[in-house]
Amino acid sequence: YQMSNQEAFDNLDRMVRVTHDWINDLDRALRWNDRARSFRLLLAVLHTLRDTLDVREVADLAAHMPSLLRGIYYERWNPAQQPAKDLSIEGMLECVQTSFGKDLLDDPARATMTVLRLLAQKFAEGENVRDYLPANVRVFWPPSSGDSGSRPH
Repeated sequence: YQMSNQEAFDNLDRMVRVTHDWINDLDRALRWNDRARSFRLLLAVLHTLRDTLDVREVADLAAHMPSLLRGIYYERWNPAQQPAKDLSIEGMLECVQTSFGKDLLDDPARATMTVLRLLAQKFAEGENVRDYLPANVRVFWPPSSGDSGSRPH
C-alpha cells in the first residue's frame, strides 16, 4: 500500500494536532499559560528519561509516543552512550532544571511530576512503562489506576 499525497499530508496534520494536544494538556495542568515553556519542559523530562534508560528501554518508551514527539525524543540521542546517566530523583530534577538555563523553574519537582502524570495518562499501558523505568525513577512515576504501586522485579 502506498499512501497518497493527501493521505500523507493528513497524517502529518494529525501528528501535529496530537502533539499540540499533549502540549496544551501539559500547559493546562501546569497553569503556566505558556505553551512554548511547557513544550520545553516536556522535552527536558523526556530527554532526561531517555538518557537514563538502556537502548531497549528507550525504544519501549518511544513506542508509546505520538510520531512527532517520538522524533523529537530521539533528537541528538547517541545509543552508543546508553545509559548515559544513572540518576537519582534529585539528579533527574537537576537535569530538568539545568535544561532551562537562566529561566529556572519555580518548583522543578512539581513540574517534572506533572509531566510524568501526563505521560502516565497518555500512554495506553502506563503501568508497563513504569515497570521498565529504573527503580529510582519508577518511584516517582505515578501509579496507574488499579496499580497497587508494588510490582515484582
